[in-house]
Amino acid sequence: MLLLGGYGTTVTAPTTSTEVLVHTEIDAHGAAEALKNADKIVIVPGYGLAVAQAASVVAEIALSLRKEGKEVCCI
Repeated sequence: MLLLGGYGTTVTAPTTSTEVLVHTEIDAHGAAEALKNADKIVIVPGYGLAVAQAASVVAEIALSLRKEGKEVCCI
């Protein structure tokens, strides 16, 4: 599973790949459920996290997930 933010990004068509990828959008509740059901989580902070000044919130989420026995890696 991959959760992505995309503020300010643009989407372009693939140039040479014929691979079809599935994109499913979920809301905050769906993201929470996905994290609850995951065994391993990788957090890759980006520019949006810094702009939102949300690093401490993400750290709290990571700590909570670790307390639940999940493997959390922050890159």
